[in-house]
Amino acid sequence: MKGIYTLIIQLKASVSIEIGTLERIRLPKATYLYTGSARGSGASSIEGRLTRHLRKTKRNFWHIDYPLKHELSQILAVVYSETKRSMECKVNQSVRREFGASSPAAHFGSSDCTCETHLLKVADERTVEQLIKGVRLSYRRLRLDSNFLCHPHPGLRGRRPM
Repeated sequence: MKGIYTLIIQLKASVSIEIGTLERIRLPKATYLYTGSARGSGASSIEGRLTRHLRKTKRNFWHIDYPLKHELSQILAVVYSETKRSMECKVNQSVRREFGASSPAAHFGSSDCTCETHLLKVADERTVEQLIKGVRLSYRRLRLDSNFLCHPHPGLRGRRPM
């Protein structure tokens, strides 16, 4: 399946991580939203990207690999949409507005576009349900149908279309 996705990530404590060309960044304890695209097949499909993101053991390639591999990070849920349109940046901007989210690291996940970042820090504490609802609303505003997966440890299960 081709499309876009937004990871809802919990970082349980502040961490300092060295990330390739971004060098060392400090990410405070918080909830983060990361929007990515999956416009290929196989490993580049939504299923392939999510399988990779959920693995703790992997070679670092994408910026998001670095914090996701950290023992203090956990993917709580994923919102995704099947689309052939290039919507990653528009979704990222819509999600940012919806949550009043900030940029914890310039150019994170956005080295191939003009966005400041694709990793957003949520300003206030919200439940997973509130986060999913807000991200899905952002997708809907862009006329994208979305689905979500929740995280009953150890992996995301229970595809729930709405």
